[in-house]
Amino acid sequence: MARRSEEPQALRAQTERLLHDAHSAEAAACAKRLLAIAPDNEHALILLTNAEISSQRPAHARNEKALKKRPDSARLARTLASALRLEGRPDEALSAFERTMQLYPNDDVTRCALAEIHLVSGDADAASTILAPIVQNDRWDMNSAIIYAQICKALRRESDAVTPVERVLQQPDLRVAARAELCFRLGELRDRLHLYDSAFAAFDQANRTLRVFHDPDATKRAIDDTIAHWTRDALDAMPTNSTDASRVVLIVGMPRSGTSVVEQILSSHPDLFGADGAARSAGSPLGSGAHPRGR
Repeated sequence: MARRSEEPQALRAQTERLLHDAHSAEAAACAKRLLAIAPDNEHALILLTNAEISSQRPAHARNEKALKKRPDSARLARTLASALRLEGRPDEALSAFERTMQLYPNDDVTRCALAEIHLVSGDADAASTILAPIVQNDRWDMNSAIIYAQICKALRRESDAVTPVERVLQQPDLRVAARAELCFRLGELRDRLHLYDSAFAAFDQANRTLRVFHDPDATKRAIDDTIAHWTRDALDAMPTNSTDASRVVLIVGMPRSGTSVVEQILSSHPDLFGADGAARSAGSPLGSGAHPRGR
């Protein structure tokens, strides 16, 4: 019996460690084992939804039943809204985040997510207004620093975001993916400020932090899983995207063919907003592309 009582704690620690190290699929499997033991555990539900979101499987992450059981849970409400966003349902996600923000006005994670939705929609001014309480009170963490860097880049105020990003990078307990993302952001900011040597150093640190190693067997398994999952029936069952396609420019190409460069060139135009940066940090399905700025 003692071993049984210790098992949930060990599984929780293992799931958190896997998420910290960006092993999303393994974290999801571990969280499911935890939920099998403790099906009503709120933290276990949140770990699973975060792992599914990180694994780019938002339909699995969206858990309305759990939210109905715990309508006072800001964390579960956020994960539902995040899953809606990743499913390509931006209007529903925006409404969900706004409701969560009304219920929990001091919740900085929801505030960052709400600002990011406006930013991806091309309204950087609205995103800046939403994030203002965090900026004014100097409440920086990984999420707020990344979103603020994106906002400042869109508003041509890159120098404002350098110090917050540098400060958060000094935190010792950052996840691997978060530290790499912050380094990439810092590199972009410094590059836009013509600080090329320090920008290169930040980009180099980002790539060293990720330490990406190629596992051919894992790649084969991932491809097989993708083929098995994305059947014709699965595609037909997906919700229709409500995005106004006339305002979106999709950039399509093979890996290493220059799509990122094309996006950077287009996003330099004052009337366009590059969606790829925000997509990476949010796990957004938008992928690489450019959006006209809101007018």
